[in-house]
Amino acid sequence: MARKVNLGCGKNYREGYLNCDVNPRVRADLYFDLEVFPYPLETSSATEIVMDNVLEHLGDIPRVLSELHRILVPGGVLQITVPYAKSDWAYQDPTHKHYFTERSMDYFTVDGPYDFYGTQRFHLRRAELVAHDRTARQRLRNLVPFRSFLRFWLFNMYDVVEFELVKVDDPVVAEPKDCGTARETAPTVDCPDPHGRSVGKPALPEAAWYDVHYRAIQREMPDWYKFMLPDLLPQLTSQTRLLELGCGQGHLLRFLVEQRLLQPAQIYAIDQSETAVEFVRAKLPNAHVRVGDIRNIDSTDDHFDIVVLMETIEHVEDPLPLLREIVRVLKPGGVLYVSFPNYLHLPWLLVRILAEKLNRPNWIVLQPIDKIYSLFQIRRIISKSGMRFERGFGSIYGPPLLYRYEPPAMTSFLNSIGLYALSFHPILRFRKPQPASTP
Repeated sequence: MARKVNLGCGKNYREGYLNCDVNPRVRADLYFDLEVFPYPLETSSATEIVMDNVLEHLGDIPRVLSELHRILVPGGVLQITVPYAKSDWAYQDPTHKHYFTERSMDYFTVDGPYDFYGTQRFHLRRAELVAHDRTARQRLRNLVPFRSFLRFWLFNMYDVVEFELVKVDDPVVAEPKDCGTARETAPTVDCPDPHGRSVGKPALPEAAWYDVHYRAIQREMPDWYKFMLPDLLPQLTSQTRLLELGCGQGHLLRFLVEQRLLQPAQIYAIDQSETAVEFVRAKLPNAHVRVGDIRNIDSTDDHFDIVVLMETIEHVEDPLPLLREIVRVLKPGGVLYVSFPNYLHLPWLLVRILAEKLNRPNWIVLQPIDKIYSLFQIRRIISKSGMRFERGFGSIYGPPLLYRYEPPAMTSFLNSIGLYALSFHPILRFRKPQPASTP
């Protein structure tokens, strides 16, 4: 039976995990030496392996990773935390044998340019530098601007590196197939990044990739939902039927039910990820949420008052059939909300281009299909389906390094003066026309 494993647990005993350590003085479920191979764990027996400040103590890193690959089920997740090489923490412990940067896993992943150390491969979902805030000195350090650049020359800008890898059985990356839906997020990691960034080729088919992606809970509602709500809420009635396509973990849907703005029976949603759908069903058991292809909506014509398509249209190979399906199921006068990464926002376009050219998958979260659109292209595509554009507003105007610190008041002000076309995540409202009256 597959389970979660905490290797080198030390004093960090995790409930719900098989906790393993070599030290008999700490609480563990299984004791063995991580430098003696093979480990006493069955092949394909773990859905997740956690190694928190353990790998730096081990000698043969390639062999350790090969053993972890053996133990994980296909699509299983490996979570690794290690001291950052440019920190005091990396050097203060005399038992540390290795030093790590955010590029260290490139030698074991299908995303990286190196393949020197064996055939076992992982897909790199995340490589993040993390700065702790446990002490006054660390909190003061965290106020320093542009630390991501200063780290190239200064020590102690960050404390640890966190890696999240997914087991890939076949080291050759398969060409992606179009399954029609997707959701984004983004690397930082309030999981995932709310900013639609992506580069490179996926290691997994779409649905499987998103199943792994949604194992991590995205706790915060993304900005595009927040800035859509003031426009959406006045349009809700006790009879509204709302459909979200590519619902992910259902941030909007859960909010509407929690605030008693809609009843669960008024809510419909489709996503290709079984993991995401199971999560939403657990939160909204009485809503109509299903796994499926968003291009094939199982509904009668003129059924929904509102359709929401947030951060999804850029992940569909050909959006026009999808848009025609939306027009079919929308009532006359019904509303479509769309958001997407808008590459008229030049700082983010530069980040994407550099990430692709420099092969830095940790800069951007890879998604199987990830097209580059401008606001004007999206308006033109949706207008071809017969929808009428009504208005737009933006979310995230600032540069890549500072978007987390963008004050909502500034975003609202820029929206009020009509600059949404320059935002990275514009939200556009379209309406299905009423049928023409006959004389």
